[in-house]
Amino acid sequence: MNCAFPEEHHTETVIRIYKKFAEAVGFTWGGSLSIRAGEALQGRAGKTLEELGSMAKKVKQALGQLAENLSSGSPGEDETMSVIPGSFSRGRLSFIGSFFIWITNIGWARLAKKKGKDVGARPYVP
Repeated sequence: MNCAFPEEHHTETVIRIYKKFAEAVGFTWGGSLSIRAGEALQGRAGKTLEELGSMAKKVKQALGQLAENLSSGSPGEDETMSVIPGSFSRGRLSFIGSFFIWITNIGWARLAKKKGKDVGARPYVP
């Protein structure tokens, strides 16, 4: 699962839902890979993980391990990783995480405007 937000709690709920679904339909849970701050890779859209270089190194290794677990039928583990260091979303370097969120919000707003959407719309507010 790729999540733009760097905080882990955004992916935990989704993984619990996926596990519950697998259990409900009788699938063996093979593990998961939660990629936090995956939005950092978004600017390189259309490129393979190989072309992304060192930024995608951990992602490639984790995907390889997950594929190995799935192909062997062994139960996998749930792994969470971040494209940007966790220290950027807390502690002394948290301003970097805030800057990252600010920049990505600008990117989303520009993309929405380009597609004719209003990011300030509040359709459910009376």
